[in-house]
Amino acid sequence: MESRGFNLKGPYPQIVNVNVFDPKTGQGKFIFPADSPRDIAVFLFETEMQNGSVQFYNGSREIIKNNENIAGRAVKNKILIGIRNRDSGAVVLFTADKAGKNITELALVPKDARFHIDVKNSRLRVVKDSVGGVEIQSYEW
Repeated sequence: MESRGFNLKGPYPQIVNVNVFDPKTGQGKFIFPADSPRDIAVFLFETEMQNGSVQFYNGSREIIKNNENIAGRAVKNKILIGIRNRDSGAVVLFTADKAGKNITELALVPKDARFHIDVKNSRLRVVKDSVGGVEIQSYEW
């Protein structure tokens, strides 16, 4: 199955790894080992503070929530990467620092769930409908 890239509209070339480039050294490095195939479906990070909100590379209104009147914090040194399982459609979310180090598995987002980042409260939430309500898992962003 071909990846739809970082969004779900239309076919895009499959994204299989992330290269982090350091302009100071002129060196780049891949975050994941090159020997295992993957389908990167999510890739975003904070870029700057602007007029009381955090700007994101590759963030959308569906994913970025509660992003007004943000004060007293710097842009996070964090990348969010999601790898889609081709069989189940679930996405495993990882964080790494912007140098591509300290990669950590954060959460599993099943195909029938969604996630968002609550900027003001520094939380990433996975939201899934369940019998009798909604199931929410919350993680530090």
